[in-house]
Amino acid sequence: AEERIAGIDERGGTDLHGSPVVADGKVIASSNMGAYYAINVNTGEKEWTFSDEAARELIVCSPVYNNGQVFLIDKYSIVAVNAQNGQALWSTFLNEELYVSPTYAGGKLYVVTDQRSIYVLDATNGDKLSRFETSSNSWSAPSLYDGKLYVGNNNWNVYCLTDSTTT
Repeated sequence: AEERIAGIDERGGTDLHGSPVVADGKVIASSNMGAYYAINVNTGEKEWTFSDEAARELIVCSPVYNNGQVFLIDKYSIVAVNAQNGQALWSTFLNEELYVSPTYAGGKLYVVTDQRSIYVLDATNGDKLSRFETSSNSWSAPSLYDGKLYVGNNNWNVYCLTDSTTT
């Protein structure tokens, strides 16, 4: 049966391109109007909103949840927010367009940009740990398997990267 749990934007016209994340009793969804919403799964009430007026029409990614934190795309930045209240914990400015959801694993965030970069960030504070540049842009979310990172690219290649700091 179909059930609408909440009206996210009272103005109407909000597109929800990314897949929602369900965690900590909330559905967390992104909208193309530069905002993320946390909706109580039991009541359908909006609990918090994280928004950036400058990011209008640029949010097409899914949020990522891990251990009480939600990682969001905020125009040219990655932001970690507290899942309970939506307050920003840290923000890392990458200065590159972000159209792909990040991937979380092992305390790190893997981020692909539209300007040919693959970043690895420390998920606890947003520090840039490494960057790899490809020959073309990508809208492929990074996938991890057996210690390797896989990213499809618009140059018709799939990149397989390993962490050179792993022993």
